[in-house]
Amino acid sequence: MRRMSTVVLLVASFGVAIAWDAAAEIRFEPRAPVPNEPFRIVFSGVWRDSCVPANPRLDVHYQTLLVTLQSSGGDACAATLTPWSATIDGVRLGPADYVLVTRYAGERLEELFESMNFRVSGSPVPVVVSPAFDAETGGCSVSIFGPFPCNSPPCTPPEVLFGTKQSPEVRHPYNGFIDAVAPPGQGIVDVTVKSGTFSYTKVSAFQYVSRDDWEALLLPIHIPNVVEGAYGSRWIIDWSVLNENETPLEAGLDLLAIDVSCQVTCPAFPPLYPGAVESYLRLVSPNIGSPPPVALFHVRKEAAEHLTGSLRTRDLTRQSENWGCEIPIIRERELQSSVTLVDVPREERFRQRLRIYDPVYPAEPARVEFFDPSGPLLVAKEVELAWPVGSIGGLPPVGRFPGSPGFPLQPAVAEIDLGAVPELQGHERIRIRVTARYGQKIWAFVSITNNETQHVSTVTPQ
Repeated sequence: MRRMSTVVLLVASFGVAIAWDAAAEIRFEPRAPVPNEPFRIVFSGVWRDSCVPANPRLDVHYQTLLVTLQSSGGDACAATLTPWSATIDGVRLGPADYVLVTRYAGERLEELFESMNFRVSGSPVPVVVSPAFDAETGGCSVSIFGPFPCNSPPCTPPEVLFGTKQSPEVRHPYNGFIDAVAPPGQGIVDVTVKSGTFSYTKVSAFQYVSRDDWEALLLPIHIPNVVEGAYGSRWIIDWSVLNENETPLEAGLDLLAIDVSCQVTCPAFPPLYPGAVESYLRLVSPNIGSPPPVALFHVRKEAAEHLTGSLRTRDLTRQSENWGCEIPIIRERELQSSVTLVDVPREERFRQRLRIYDPVYPAEPARVEFFDPSGPLLVAKEVELAWPVGSIGGLPPVGRFPGSPGFPLQPAVAEIDLGAVPELQGHERIRIRVTARYGQKIWAFVSITNNETQHVSTVTPQ
């Protein structure tokens, strides 16, 4: 993206001024928003070229408003200062202090204005809704905290509405806490909790978002803690992410299912700053004993384009011998309906495991074909892919990590121990083809562990 060499002053109606290469302002109509009443946000100014910001999208996450504007042009942008304006109508907020974040999605995601604080005056509703959004298919287990009396658990659940739609399942396990399944829906909606003795409405408390706005990154091997393995091995995963966008990325706003509890002494999970590598990312794990060693990491598509990472598995007891084995991080758009794995060893000194993944709900069976390198088919198998416990839909028990069909926490998986397939005996090398049934997209790879050294290598699709 070309930048003008002239630097002028950006002045917003909130009195915030920053150096930039175009002039612009943000204003509210009315200037002081009234609680629970619709108001307008207007963006206007002069842009650095003819590809002006347009088509603003609003996301509301707790008390943060994220506005993303798209480039109005393609690759050809005339290098001339151009007036522009964009409007978001019908914004409704309850009384609270808010932060407004504004971005431009061009060649790279960048910050358009400084983040701005504003207040909608009034007495806040004492209700907290978490998580604050889900895909339009619904199914997410939502925790609601507030003054909901419960003297003798389990208590009679109140009615919970997401907009005008009633939650299909509600639990009230103890005082001040409610679990409710989000019904299908669209847009930003109020959340109402009511019974014969109380009624509370949190305005714009929950948002249904399009699954198309997010990209899933598959972490084929993901373990949050050290795992004891065979032959005295102790395995750990190193996962690092580099943000090559021009704006910080926030947990919850841009990155889903990030554990926001501090890894060191800090007030909150820090943003992923531009140009910085974060090596302490942790995905929230379901409280189900041993979480499955696989995960999906959802990122906003405009942010995911310039987010890169590294995933490595290593044996702590032998790290002086081997730095570890790099595992691919697979973007959802890279998935195919069929993958081929060439030159897979079948020697007895190795343990080989074929792993197959499908991040799209519902998953379909896959056909696995094993070939001799010279060409003949040795055997074919139909395998079912299944989700780990607690990762898809419904209402998980209290304390479990919530998931939904729209944003599964883990992909559907299937594993085959190649040593347990009798037709492969006597073949030192094989070729494998995995095909998704009914046109779905999958990924697969083979992990190869040396029984003596515990060193790991992989065979991935080419």
